[in-house]
Amino acid sequence: MVSLWAIGGHANADPTGQKSFQFLSSFEESRREKSERYIWRNSESEVSLSVGGRFSIRTSDGSEVNIGFLGASVRSEPRGEIPSEFKTIYYVGSPKDWRTASHFERVRYSAVYPGIDLVFLVTSGQLEFTYEISPYANPRAIRMLIEGASVIRTPTGDLKMSIAGLTITQRRPEAYQNVAGVVRRVTCHYHQRGREIELRLGSYDRRAPLFIDPVLNFSTYLGGNSLDSIFAAASDAQGNLYVAGETSSGSLTNASAAPRSSRDVFIAKFNNAGTQVSAVYLGGSSYDSGRGIALDPSGNIYLTGVTESTDFPVTQGALLTQAPGGQDAFVSKLNSRFALQYSTYLGGGSADVGLAIAVDSSGAAYI
Repeated sequence: MVSLWAIGGHANADPTGQKSFQFLSSFEESRREKSERYIWRNSESEVSLSVGGRFSIRTSDGSEVNIGFLGASVRSEPRGEIPSEFKTIYYVGSPKDWRTASHFERVRYSAVYPGIDLVFLVTSGQLEFTYEISPYANPRAIRMLIEGASVIRTPTGDLKMSIAGLTITQRRPEAYQNVAGVVRRVTCHYHQRGREIELRLGSYDRRAPLFIDPVLNFSTYLGGNSLDSIFAAASDAQGNLYVAGETSSGSLTNASAAPRSSRDVFIAKFNNAGTQVSAVYLGGSSYDSGRGIALDPSGNIYLTGVTESTDFPVTQGALLTQAPGGQDAFVSKLNSRFALQYSTYLGGGSADVGLAIAVDSSGAAYI
């Protein structure tokens, strides 16, 4: 067993002087389901935040743990806080389905219980949720219901939820208050009654706010069933790195939605500190792969590769707006803000692949 952490933060120092490129860990707005609002992912699982304080944990094999709060306000809406510079852009299928998704560093459910907020955030790559309890609010109102997994309370006070090959550990809660500038620890532990979990607290000052911080850790067997590959890279004058390839896993860039088909094209941008700042998906309903990438002096991005999709994203007035064969090359151009400027099929009635692309000073592309 190994621990799988969502990667976040800045590039790590390396004694060899090399950078460690890291993917951003944040919450992405979701439009997949009526009540679902935000998604967070790590390598093997996905956490979905929905209306009413409900959240679910889905594993790569399709298993799911649902966690709700008994007696919570059904109207409590999760709201993103601290907007991230990171964006995920989806050019998938027809133009009506294209979208840009915003990311946030934190998500808050206000008044999930009277006087109690539930706040999700990522700290050092670990997902945690904090109960922020206002003065005189009742923390004993908090009752968590876990469905879809076996649950045990360990001798150390942690909760362990087991589902398929995944173990989710909810660390023993830590409670504290800040009274007149002095941080005071408050005794706190879980009380389990079957699938229901309550909190038990020692004495504390009810006139001051109270904070309770559980942390979720994910452990699983090493390995996965998806394929992610980088085939090309280019850099700009500012030292930003752009990579292109194919993915069959939405977790490659910590994005919220798995690709629609077996594989889609992706582009990821890293700044000169090694932190990912953007991700773009292009694709249709079949196999798509990015094989070549280039930049012009203005920062426009040129991409080529191969597609077997008849609904690959193309722009109006393109050279070929319909797939001429069963396997075709494509050429796409995006500006420096990742807006799609031009996209076309390229090829004939047989198999065609774009393996590399170059751009001259006039902006002409060569495939």
